[in-house]
Amino acid sequence: MLILAVAGSPGPSSGPPTLAPGPVTLSTPIQFRQVASISGHACRAGSAGLPGPANIPVGANPAGTNTCYRFTSKGMTVTRLKAAWVAPDPGNKGYLLSFNFLPGDATRFAALSSKLVGLPNPHCRLAIIVGGRIISAPTVDAVIYPRGGVQIVGFSSRAQVEHLLGRG
Repeated sequence: MLILAVAGSPGPSSGPPTLAPGPVTLSTPIQFRQVASISGHACRAGSAGLPGPANIPVGANPAGTNTCYRFTSKGMTVTRLKAAWVAPDPGNKGYLLSFNFLPGDATRFAALSSKLVGLPNPHCRLAIIVGGRIISAPTVDAVIYPRGGVQIVGFSSRAQVEHLLGRG
């Protein structure tokens, strides 16, 4: 299981896991993009960069940061999932999204991650972008084969995840 951090403020963690049997069409695509550069200033208007924090630890809130991320052409966008689950995240007191890629996307994700292994920072980072917002940008240290699934943690509310899954 791959765990990717999502920035957001903690919220209540009550409620049972919710299964979204697949395939699931996302209301907002999830983008995975290789980071080309991270600058210490706000993105200039009209640039291709996105604002984000200098370091994105688990549970961080990127609002109000003055860091600009730029990306290479390497990446992929996911609009459908094989299956998805929403559950309380006991470690963050928020919610998490667990999902399985469709087979072709799982293969593309493994290929993308293999291109980042061993590159210098920040080229070894894979940004996760939802709704035009950088959720996380972890370093890829090894090829990621998401056979068991992927988990994005730290959503502040169940409604936030349900909306992403097209149910809210």
